[in-house]
Amino acid sequence: MVAGRRLLITGLAASGLAASAANESRAQGPVQLRQTVTRPPMTDNSAIDVIGIRPGMGLDEVRRILIAEYGEGLNQAETSMTLQGRGISVMSQRFVVRLDHGKQDDEISVWFSPPTLGNTVVAIARNLRFPDFMRAPSLSDLRQQLVAKYGTPSEVRGIQNRNNSLFWSFGATGRSSVLQCLRTSCPTTGDLSFNTPWIYREVVDSGVHLAAMAETPAYSGEIKALGLRVRVDDVLGKALGIEAGITQLQQAIDELVQRAQGSQQRPRL
Repeated sequence: MVAGRRLLITGLAASGLAASAANESRAQGPVQLRQTVTRPPMTDNSAIDVIGIRPGMGLDEVRRILIAEYGEGLNQAETSMTLQGRGISVMSQRFVVRLDHGKQDDEISVWFSPPTLGNTVVAIARNLRFPDFMRAPSLSDLRQQLVAKYGTPSEVRGIQNRNNSLFWSFGATGRSSVLQCLRTSCPTTGDLSFNTPWIYREVVDSGVHLAAMAETPAYSGEIKALGLRVRVDDVLGKALGIEAGITQLQQAIDELVQRAQGSQQRPRL
């Protein structure tokens, strides 16, 4: 089991009231995050997938696809969300945040939202390697496959004619402009961080809701592909899920403080 990241927002200095609330928090156990948000449906143009896995899919469906593609041996990582405020700290229940699978020269990681968004897919990262030069696909054929699957890229980056990085970005109503993709540096990390939710929100507010990237490193001579790295990031899903988690954890802190205030001793003076 791999340890996951935890959200940590610092709060006010501790006090006697905060200590009382903190004691009650430890007694009641983790906050049970529940689904309170749903991602708006994506347009047909932004239904991007990797081996059939796409943003919004649930945990069980992804497990079935990975086992069908790679066999047994699936690994999973769990995490929890933690929030500090008003001098106390609360933690959510543990939940699956990532599934890892693969075989020789083909590895994939799938990242999931907190339970607030239904514990659904928000990022995908796949790494393929082509160690046999003779059997490796040509760069031109591989790029044609990528364009056929994902459409015309929003941006292509490379040196001279190499063009080894292709980017796709989508907004609320479909493909977003190249300019929007450039402004946000095409956020394609293929993972999930609970520590920087404001970055996801800034990207969404810029007009990019979903982004994808494909890198095609090449053998010397730039004729054959040495590998393929694909990243898909549902930036809107990340923002919605984490923001809803923060809201529920903050509500738990407020309720603990309120109960602590009501149970304070009033000594005779």
